[in-house]
Amino acid sequence: NECKKVNTLEGGQCVLNNDNVKTEFKSKQTITQTNNNPRNKNPVEGESMPTIRRKPKAVAMFCTGGIRCEKSTSYVIEAKVFDPDVPVYHLDGGILGYLATHPDPEESEWKGECFVFDQRVALSHGLKPSETYNSCHACRRPVSVEDKKGKDYLHGVHCKNCKNDVTQKQRVKFQDRQTQIELAQQKGTVHIHDPKEIIN
Repeated sequence: NECKKVNTLEGGQCVLNNDNVKTEFKSKQTITQTNNNPRNKNPVEGESMPTIRRKPKAVAMFCTGGIRCEKSTSYVIEAKVFDPDVPVYHLDGGILGYLATHPDPEESEWKGECFVFDQRVALSHGLKPSETYNSCHACRRPVSVEDKKGKDYLHGVHCKNCKNDVTQKQRVKFQDRQTQIELAQQKGTVHIHDPKEIIN
C-alpha cells in the first residue's frame, strides 16, 4: 500500500477524512505522485487503531495546506489501518492548493471558503480573501458582513464577541491603532504593526 497525491475532487466513491471527521464524497482521483517519505511514518508500538466497520473502496484525506494530510496518509499506511488493497490518497497541497489551481468556482467541486489562521480569516477560489468574513482587530475572531452592521461592532475596536471584555484603556489603544491604520492607508503605505490588516 502506498500514499498517492491527488489534485482533483471530481467523480468514484471514497471516504474523505479531515481530522477524523469522515464523510462520503464522490471522487475521480487523478494520481500525480507517490509519497514514501519515511519521516512521516511513525506509528507508536501498541497504539490502538480505530475500528473500520465497513471496508472503503478508497480513502482520501485533506487538510488546509497539505502538510497534515500528507503525514496522516503515510501514518495510516504504516500503521496498517486499512487493508493493503484499499488505496489511500491525499489532496496535493491541501484545500489551499486546490483553490489556487481552480480559480473559477464554476469549474471547481469546492463550495464556500476555507478558514485560514490569519487576518484574512478565509480564502476562496484563486486564494482570494473572503468577501464574507474579516477578523475583529481586538479579539481576532471572525466577523461577518452582517456582524459589522450590528450596534456591537466598532471597526478596529471591538465586535459582539469582545465588546464587554474590552477595557476603556484598550478601547483608546485600539481606536488609536485604527486611526494609524487608516492614515497609513490614505498615504498608500502599510501600517507597520499589522501588515495584513484589511480595512473594510
